[in-house]
Amino acid sequence: MIGKMNPEVKAKWLEALRSGRYKQGYQQLKDHDGNYCCLGVLCDIHAKETHNAFTGKDYLRDRFALPEIVYKWAGLSGPLGAIPTPINDHNSLADMNDKFKMTFHEIADIIEKQL
Repeated sequence: MIGKMNPEVKAKWLEALRSGRYKQGYQQLKDHDGNYCCLGVLCDIHAKETHNAFTGKDYLRDRFALPEIVYKWAGLSGPLGAIPTPINDHNSLADMNDKFKMTFHEIADIIEKQL
């Protein structure tokens, strides 16, 4: 399923990541200060689209990765946002956000090109 992302979800995610509305966080979807990892931004979009609550650190009982319902809705291949072509040995959006500390704009560029 890599490379088959839902185009409507993708467009919303790219816009959100580039918007400046989200402050970047690490190691969890959303931290206690309201900072999001790139996957947390996708969860926030899902929450708004489906009228689910994302007020705490967990989204649909997940804190560190995408819930299955979210990654399937988005057309991603798994809970960490796998990408088809690894970048600097990082093969997921979670790695790029948390380990490589790429910015939301850099991550958005990869999503746009690879997914």
